[in-house]
Amino acid sequence: MSVAVVTGANKGIGLAVVRALCQQFQGEVYLTARNEHRGNEAVETLRKEGLHANFLQLDVTNRKSIRNVRSKLSDRHGGIDLLVNNAGVSEECPELFPTPEEQMEAIMETNYFGTMAVYDTLKPIFNKGTRVVNVTSSAGLLSIVALWKTYNKEAALELKQRLGADDLGIIELNEIMWNYENTYRADNQGEYGWPVGGVSIKAPTPKAYVVSKLGVSALTRLQQKDFHVEQDIAVNHVHPGWTETDLSKKAEATNVRTLTPEEAAKTIIYASLLPPNTDVRGQLIWENGELVDWVNDTPTLPKLVMKEEYRQEYFATFNKQGTAHS
Repeated sequence: MSVAVVTGANKGIGLAVVRALCQQFQGEVYLTARNEHRGNEAVETLRKEGLHANFLQLDVTNRKSIRNVRSKLSDRHGGIDLLVNNAGVSEECPELFPTPEEQMEAIMETNYFGTMAVYDTLKPIFNKGTRVVNVTSSAGLLSIVALWKTYNKEAALELKQRLGADDLGIIELNEIMWNYENTYRADNQGEYGWPVGGVSIKAPTPKAYVVSKLGVSALTRLQQKDFHVEQDIAVNHVHPGWTETDLSKKAEATNVRTLTPEEAAKTIIYASLLPPNTDVRGQLIWENGELVDWVNDTPTLPKLVMKEEYRQEYFATFNKQGTAHS
C-alpha cells in the first residue's frame, strides 16, 4: 500500500493537501503537526467529512521527533511514496521568540533546516517512484536577490550566482544559509549582500522568510540530484500562490487574486501525483501549474501591503528598534 506524509498539516494549505490526498491518493495518508492536540483535531475534522487520515506528531526542528516518525513509518509500512514538506513559518509566537534575532532563527530552522532534516531522515525509506514536494514561495524566486535592498550589491549578485550555479553543493548551500544567520546576529548582513531593513507597510515579508525560501528552492535542485532516473523519484518545489492562511493574514496582495487553501493545494497535488517516469524533476511549479525556470525566469510576483490592524505588532516583532517604515 502506498503511503503519503504531509508536514505542517493541521491547518491551512497543509490540511487542504491532506483533504485532497484522502480523496485522490491511493493509499494511507499521514497528517503530521507539531501540536498533537491540533493534529488530532484536524484528523477528527476530516473524519466528520467522511475522510480517513492518520496522525503522527512531528516537529521539523526536532531531530528526535523526525527519527521517531521514520521509525513508525518504517515499522508499519516499510517505506513511503510521497513526502510533502509543507511545514513553514513567517513568524513565531512573539512571547516565545521576542527578539528579531530569535524570530530569524525560528524561521530559518523551520523553513530551511527543518525541510532538509525531514528529507534527509526519511530518504532511506523512499520507495521507487516516490514524489517529494517542497512548498516554497514566490518570495524565494532567485531573481529577487538582484532587487533587494543591501549595502553590497556586488556580494548580492555573487550570492545569486552561487545559489543558481550548477556546481552548487549541499555543504556550500548550508554555509551560505549559516552565513546569513551569523551576519544577521552581528547586524552586518548587508555588508555580505543579504537584504537589510525590517518589515514595512510596503514590504511586509520578513527578510528571513525570503532567505529561507531561497534556500528551499536551491535545496530542491540539489535533492533531485540524489537519484538516478531509474529510481523514478521526483523532487520538485511548488509556489502555491498568495493564499489566505495564518501565514499571510497580516498582508494583502494588490495585484493578484488571493487563493483559498483548497485552491492553493491544487498545484501541490499535481506535483504529488505526477505519473510514473515523469520528466518533471527538480522543477519549480508555479501556482498555475506552469514550470518556471527558477534561475532565469521572472514571473509576476504578488505586490503586498501590510494590513493596518497588524502594523504596530509586526514592527515591534521584526524591526530592531520597533519602528515603522513606509
